[in-house]
Amino acid sequence: MSNAKRQFYLNTTFRKLKVYNDEVSAQTEDNTVLARAEYQMNEWNGFLNGNILYEVGSGQEQKRDYAYLEVPAGTGQYTWIDYNDDGVQQLNEFELAAFADQAKFIRIFTPTNEYIKANYTTLNYSINVTPRQLWGGQAKGFAGFLSRWILTSSLQIAKNRWREDYLSLILLAMGWPIRT
Repeated sequence: MSNAKRQFYLNTTFRKLKVYNDEVSAQTEDNTVLARAEYQMNEWNGFLNGNILYEVGSGQEQKRDYAYLEVPAGTGQYTWIDYNDDGVQQLNEFELAAFADQAKFIRIFTPTNEYIKANYTTLNYSINVTPRQLWGGQAKGFAGFLSRWILTSSLQIAKNRWREDYLSLILLAMGWPIRT
């Protein structure tokens, strides 16, 4: 659907990765999908403009390892609680600090050479109301006051999950929670 005031775009891609020689590549065979739908509108000579985009896809994401680094008290975000009383800092023993004086650690992410399968969805929307477009620069009184305003609203929601199969991609696209 496309006209001067409203446009709809739909794009889908499916890729099947086939590895013919395991000695050349360490990648495994995989299927990936990407779907994107976008709707744009421009009504009443630009008085109302809007855009909504929904995207769902699957692919690979670089795996990240993380560690905790001690910083001066109050400058970090995490605290260490030695749950098993062994005196060794373990990744599952760090919690968000409840008080600033306990915030002695920050989390550092480091990329690895390993890739994991991932699904993602993205929803973006924005709407703009521009009263000046109704009257141009000729408005007087209250209309002149309104023509100085521009109202904007926008939202972005993004979810990224590691996946086991395509069923999880479908459930994620429908907004259903997935246990990972």
